[in-house]
Amino acid sequence: MAEAEGFEIFIKYLPNSVTEASLKEYFEHCGPIQGNARLLKDSQTGMPKGVGWVTFSTEDGCRQGLTMAGKPFGSSGRHLEITAAKATMKAT
Repeated sequence: MAEAEGFEIFIKYLPNSVTEASLKEYFEHCGPIQGNARLLKDSQTGMPKGVGWVTFSTEDGCRQGLTMAGKPFGSSGRHLEITAAKATMKAT
């Protein structure tokens, strides 16, 4: 039998000033987060490309994270688009 290892959301329209730490902090109130937030970065400049992922420990945390869709991110005023990315499975 497999059990869920984490519940991931995909976030779009992040500002270029976002950091992994600020993204994790933004979603921490939704529920426990596994590891760090992750950002897609330009391979040449290292700058964020406006998308990222956060993995929650619980399905409820993921659901709460999804409710943040359409809300502004910090002082940037950018409204985020958030979708469910995947449920990571591990064999037991």
